[in-house]
Amino acid sequence: MSDDSPVFGHGELLALLTEVGQVLSRDGAHGDIYVVGGSAICLTMNTRRVTQDIDVAFRSGAGDVRAAAAEVGARHGLPPGWINSAVTGVLPNVEDTEAVILDIPGLSVALTSPEHLLAMKMIAARPGRDHDDLEFLFERLGITEPEQAVEIVERVCGDSDIMMSDPIESYLYEARDVLRRIAERRG
Repeated sequence: MSDDSPVFGHGELLALLTEVGQVLSRDGAHGDIYVVGGSAICLTMNTRRVTQDIDVAFRSGAGDVRAAAAEVGARHGLPPGWINSAVTGVLPNVEDTEAVILDIPGLSVALTSPEHLLAMKMIAARPGRDHDDLEFLFERLGITEPEQAVEIVERVCGDSDIMMSDPIESYLYEARDVLRRIAERRG
């Protein structure tokens, strides 16, 4: 997404997903998606968080969901890819049994749990982009020691060579950095 893309908050995301579900229902279709990243945080834990897109893994009905999203996007002047599956290749292998479920008519939506979000954000660790989310997730999960964060990453992603391509020390370093930023912010 570009810098001039619209920004969605909690209410907008929920309204857009509901509208996608309505289009699916109207067409006699149903979709099932797993929402990750900033949009999952915005929808479940931090209603002040905003995002420019909805990152998903399609569980069923991918073609129908894409078509409905294109229709809704055209109606609202949204860019192509406002719902996208770019993250599919980097999802953990471990099932997210703590995902929050939204049952929208026409569209089943699973929202990534805090632990899975933390693991994915730790793996990505994109400077500037993930820092605020990591700080939020550390506080939400009560993480006070770097080893706690690394244990979550190992549990969620450890059996995936693709996910955990960096040595454990790099995740410990990132966790220490997150805890340092939280301490500095608290003063």
